[in-house]
Amino acid sequence: MRGWSQQYVANQIGADYYYLSRWERGTASPSPYYRQKLCELFEKNAYELGFLQEKPVGEGLEGAVESGTLHPARTEDMLYSFVLPATGEPLGREDMLASLTAQLCLEPAQRMCALYGLPGVGKTTLAAALFTQSRILDHFRDGFLWANVGTQPNPLAVFSRWGRLLGISDAEAARFTSIEAWSQALHLAIGSRRLLIVLDDVWRSEDALVFKIAGAHCAYVVTTRFSTVALQVAGTGAVAVPELPESVSLSLLERLVPSLVACEPQAAHKLIRSVGGLPLALTLVGKYLQVEMHSGQPRRLFTALARLHTAEERLRLSAPQALYERSPSVSHNEPITLQSILAVSDHLLPAEAQETLRALAVFPAKPDTFSEEAALEVSRTSTSTLDILSDMGLIESVGIGRYTLHQVIADYARVHQRSQIPYARLVAYFLQLVTAQETDYERMEVESNNVLAALEAATTLGLHADFIQLTHASMRFWVERGLYALAMTHLEKAREFAEREQETSTLLRILLHLGNVALKQGKYDQASQQLQQGLVLMQGDEDWELTCDMQILLGRTALFQCQYQSADAYLQQGVALARQHGDTQRLGAVLKSLGAGANEQGQYALAETYFKESLDLVRQGQDVVLLIELLTCMGQNASFQGDYAQAEVSWQEALVLARTIGYRHALSILLGNLGATAMELGHYAQAEAYLREALANSRQMENREFACADLGNLGAVFLEQEEYSQAYRSLEEALDLTRQTKNIWLLCGVLNYWGELHLRCPSLDINIAEIAFGEVYELASVGLQDYKAEALFGLGRVALRQGNVSDARRLGQESLAILDVIGNRTRTKVAEWLKTLPAQETEIE
Repeated sequence: MRGWSQQYVANQIGADYYYLSRWERGTASPSPYYRQKLCELFEKNAYELGFLQEKPVGEGLEGAVESGTLHPARTEDMLYSFVLPATGEPLGREDMLASLTAQLCLEPAQRMCALYGLPGVGKTTLAAALFTQSRILDHFRDGFLWANVGTQPNPLAVFSRWGRLLGISDAEAARFTSIEAWSQALHLAIGSRRLLIVLDDVWRSEDALVFKIAGAHCAYVVTTRFSTVALQVAGTGAVAVPELPESVSLSLLERLVPSLVACEPQAAHKLIRSVGGLPLALTLVGKYLQVEMHSGQPRRLFTALARLHTAEERLRLSAPQALYERSPSVSHNEPITLQSILAVSDHLLPAEAQETLRALAVFPAKPDTFSEEAALEVSRTSTSTLDILSDMGLIESVGIGRYTLHQVIADYARVHQRSQIPYARLVAYFLQLVTAQETDYERMEVESNNVLAALEAATTLGLHADFIQLTHASMRFWVERGLYALAMTHLEKAREFAEREQETSTLLRILLHLGNVALKQGKYDQASQQLQQGLVLMQGDEDWELTCDMQILLGRTALFQCQYQSADAYLQQGVALARQHGDTQRLGAVLKSLGAGANEQGQYALAETYFKESLDLVRQGQDVVLLIELLTCMGQNASFQGDYAQAEVSWQEALVLARTIGYRHALSILLGNLGATAMELGHYAQAEAYLREALANSRQMENREFACADLGNLGAVFLEQEEYSQAYRSLEEALDLTRQTKNIWLLCGVLNYWGELHLRCPSLDINIAEIAFGEVYELASVGLQDYKAEALFGLGRVALRQGNVSDARRLGQESLAILDVIGNRTRTKVAEWLKTLPAQETEIE
């Protein structure tokens, strides 16, 4: 404002121009002598020029200086400003900043806080962001100091810089030639000042303690890669800095390359997952894409994205950085890349730990985990070596006996692998584990992705026999979890290997599994084709167990196609084989299937007989899956006969077991059945809750048939509540899907509801109801007595609406006759309806 230059001011107060420049930049503070000169020159007091934290009360400027009450100027170490990115405060760290601020501003203060986490996770940026918090600036009113520590700290250089910032003259500083001398001098210079001191990138706890020279009113923030260092220097003040969640990672990427997120959202999400939410990696990726997208040519973007799909390329990405922006652990002549910052940790590892890290990269990366037992087997190392990797922050402990490896670290380790032996050990370990524990569903769930990694390794290494064995052992878990596509993919590959090796017995078991999975998916023609091919190959094969399993599956496939005679023939052959060899579990399974067929044909008493014998056999064994399926069928038998209480008892027992082992296939059926029963009882809210859960589960499994049944039952729930528009939408979708299947029984059910909707809703065409019930009647001729009766009842009510009472009565009586024979629950409703019809003599010709 006065038009004075720095040189002019320096001449007026008798100071060197160099000092004035440093004062103005904030890298040094004027001594009390020069502060007084500046006040006189500018005709301002110390408070007005910013040299006092608070305005002196009761005395003038000269008195304050002479009495020593003049506060030194605020000390601000501007190194932190190079750490904060140009985009501002770190995203997704608001809660951590608030928590750290609260800890540091406590009275008495938390004197030591330590931020620890992966390299590149943003510890340093988070520490720098503290100086943007107004509460921190107010509390630490005398300023802050910053030290870049690194792997080779230089305390004397840091102390010399701090000394100048704290007002120690160059002449006085020249006398301090040791760390001890500087520590004492800085301690005295700080005195009662309230400073916040950051020690960045500390590798050893003793390095941090060297810089602990401040008084009782100061606090420290340490950043380190290592939890052990953080705990040693800060104790309860140690804070883990996690990777960014996907939503925050997306915001960071959007901040850097907004057009990528807008135009290629899937590619953006894939990139985020490939670097595991690591802020440094996301920043390097973003800056790289900024350059490649600048021209606006899509070709360059797609080429860049393709490059980023490769781990080696992601590790080599770099961006220009100023000297003070660089990590103190990386040499000045080396670019800052993920490769370079991880190499610092890697090079400090003992040779055995290095090899162990590379071996552990055979496991899938975070969020997947691996057991300590598996880690030791794959790496052939000791627990002490695992502890070294854990203490170095290269593997992360995630519960008792389990670890995880961050995606970027896994990429680094895989790029530097020198042997395929750990992959062979991975295959051998999980083959043994899964074979021994295939029914331990909780263990299988935890290890599922490790098993997939072992299968991939077996394929890569050409271990075809191991691949087939591991696929067989995993099949039960995959099927029960509803992972049909996954099962099919591996079965087809196993089939290819078996055919190449001409292993007939192996191929037979693969065909059996293929038929079972196709059956679960509702692909009946495909299931039948696979199983029939198996029967042809079995000519002369004396494996009665395999023959029995084939007969059972063929029988079940025929049941789903409503081919009841063929089904009975196959199943009876299975009964004979099981009885002949005294196999109670197989006998229980085939009797269950015979009962299910009898249920569908309205032969409830016969079904009950089969189920009773099956239950006695199944409860003797340990096949939980078979017990769930049997209880499901028994509940349906009771429900068909109107005994809803008994049906619910069976289904609830099965539901508890299914939830326990995660049998998603059975869950969909049970939830659908419970929903339908709740609807029959008028408990519509409960029915809708059951059915919506069932539908979500069915869609997640991509089981079209189950989804059809769930949608049909949901439509019926809406229909009972006269919510016709919602009923129409659900049933229309169900009907479209069901016609794409070949499940006649399911199509009859959905068509029946479709007819009911058009019969009851005044605004809909009743002729469509007549067509729907007529189609059900034709389809039910294969032996579905209950649906045949339902169709006759529906047609009777249509006839009544059309004024044809005699046809209505005739159709109703035909329906009741069938229902009385089979004992179906609907007979009471039909009988009551017949009583409401007008007497015959009152009918109008």
